[in-house]
Amino acid sequence: MNNRLNIQQSFLNKRERHIIEMEIKKATRSDVRRISYLIQKNTEKVEENNYSDEQKRAWKKSNTSKAIEKSLKHRIIFCGFIQNKLVGTIGLQKNEIVGLYVSYSKRGLGIGWKLLNYLEDYVRSRNMKYLILNSTPSAIKFYKQNGYEVLGSNIIKIIGVNFEETKMKKELMCVSPKIIKNRVVEK
Repeated sequence: MNNRLNIQQSFLNKRERHIIEMEIKKATRSDVRRISYLIQKNTEKVEENNYSDEQKRAWKKSNTSKAIEKSLKHRIIFCGFIQNKLVGTIGLQKNEIVGLYVSYSKRGLGIGWKLLNYLEDYVRSRNMKYLILNSTPSAIKFYKQNGYEVLGSNIIKIIGVNFEETKMKKELMCVSPKIIKNRVVEK
């Protein structure tokens, strides 16, 4: 167990050095256009998922500015900004992660990792014990590296179009509220 913690800590320290100046804040109505744009651009660029044209159209249609603004009524979205430029988002609905997006040109810099850890700290601060998600094929490895376990395959339907996703879960360990208070700040 100690070995595993040391390996994870080493990974965390390496990632934390990559991005120092990223501000994370709760999304507001003024952010929805930028969030939609980021998701739309990612949908065009991410080929690893092998989505059909029909799936890409459905995904884009379900992530318009209007749809995202409506979703803010029943989910929380956190946005990551570097020099006031939106570089990533992560959403939470109850105890389910509902979208982690990183600007395609900024992938591999630790942005997704920082957003995920921020969200996990936020959830812990609300005494939630676990998180679930439906992963796209291209993100399974990322979530596994961050402690999520595969529960099985899952078909989700978006605007009448099926997407084969992988259901995943992570049990969250309790952390001192003092530590969480220092990391999670809602603006």
